[in-house]
Amino acid sequence: MGSATTVGSPASVVGNVVPDSSTQIFVTPGAYSWNAIYSGDTNNNGVTGPCQALVVNIPGVLVSTVLSPSIATAGNSVKDYAFLSGTSRRVGGSVTYEFFTGSYCSGTATTVWPPATVSFGYVQSSYPVYFNSPGTYSWNAVYTGDAYDNGATSACEQLIVNGIPTISVSLSSSFIVAGGSVFATSALTYVTGSAGGSVQYRYYNGGSCSGFAFAVGSPVMVADGVVPDSPSQQFGSPGWYSWNAVYSGDSSNNGAVSPCEPLVVSSTSTLSPLPAVFQRFSDLAAVLSLFGIAGVLKASSERISIGEGPTTRIIRRFR
Repeated sequence: MGSATTVGSPASVVGNVVPDSSTQIFVTPGAYSWNAIYSGDTNNNGVTGPCQALVVNIPGVLVSTVLSPSIATAGNSVKDYAFLSGTSRRVGGSVTYEFFTGSYCSGTATTVWPPATVSFGYVQSSYPVYFNSPGTYSWNAVYTGDAYDNGATSACEQLIVNGIPTISVSLSSSFIVAGGSVFATSALTYVTGSAGGSVQYRYYNGGSCSGFAFAVGSPVMVADGVVPDSPSQQFGSPGWYSWNAVYSGDSSNNGAVSPCEPLVVSSTSTLSPLPAVFQRFSDLAAVLSLFGIAGVLKASSERISIGEGPTTRIIRRFR
């Protein structure tokens, strides 16, 4: 039961009308109860009114959140952690985590199910959410409140999901004669629609894209995911070379390196007049000849003989 606290002075009843009580300020949150006691008069007995419950909530519940991580890579998971302050000591209820497309927690929210339980002020983290598409997202956390604590919503927190790009490279020709030139084209995939950054084209001595890399011109600037072609690169010495392309990445997309693309530079134009249908065999013949390899290639019933000696005569006979 406890002791009763009188609210102001007794209110005088006149003509069966009971005035309102004085205003009572409650500083401490918790559960309270009220009643009213009528004193009676010469013609009426006294009476006590029923008990009326009152809950005083904390006025300033705050919800803060921390995303882990706040910059993620596409395909990886993200979790949100909420923290409550300004609550009663035995605060309960639940927290619902939400995320949105875009930076401002506006539009349609996606709820992270199930809601997180709050127990004695401790809030469970969200379940992990996997983001497969690069872009900008935003999160908040909504506290339901409980019997003693008001509900509240956290501030908006931004999440950046970086893409995992792939970059391809192809040459204008995989076989040229010494003194000739080639250029490369490149394409990015799995990037944001507004992907920027730059691409540096490079070539190497040898066919494995290893060793010292020679830059082909200056880096080309990527705009909305589109990669410009490389400048033309002239090769004066016969041999086997290779190319690749290196994407720098940007604030929303990781960097990437293309696969290696081989290039054969021959000292003779013997192969140039061959019909296109036989081009793949001529390229292979050139490659083998560069390494002094003799052999025979068969295409249907046709035969290509490869010279046994130096590279000055790549194809000895085609019939």
